[in-house]
Amino acid sequence: MAPDDRELVGDGIDATRVFLKVTDEYGAARPFANAAIALSIQGPAEIVGENPFAKLAISDEHKRLRIEQELREIRIRMRRVATDMAGAANFGGAIERKVKQLRGPLWALLELRDESVDEHLDPVLEGAGKAYGIDIAPLRRTHEEPEAAFATLAKLLDVALHDVDTWTPGKANS
Repeated sequence: MAPDDRELVGDGIDATRVFLKVTDEYGAARPFANAAIALSIQGPAEIVGENPFAKLAISDEHKRLRIEQELREIRIRMRRVATDMAGAANFGGAIERKVKQLRGPLWALLELRDESVDEHLDPVLEGAGKAYGIDIAPLRRTHEEPEAAFATLAKLLDVALHDVDTWTPGKANS
């Protein structure tokens, strides 16, 4: 949350705009957050106007498109990692970062499939592994076996992209 003005006069007519951004506990943006947002205020002030989020509805098709965009961007970044860092000492660390970047869109895709899992990395990977029949164990050993982790990540990304590309609202999707 970031207000335009840090201090107000408090004369009953002073106002400011407040910018809201959904983040996780580390401050990273959460573009797939879809929980209800409630606004409240403490102190001698009031919220003026209607809750701007009250009537907000995001269709499943719009979620699908955003998930697809995120997955494709990760695929592009993975190719860059493969060409720039394959065999380098920090290749495993680069793969680990890609796995962490995949968490958000993968979690959102599982939610779209009505397969709810906790949004933290391990439950998301477990859920995706189960949903797509992929052994995700190499993704936990990115530093020890970076090539195997890269191959597993590429496979997971491929099946997730296929899934989101062929997903149809209201139908059983696999």
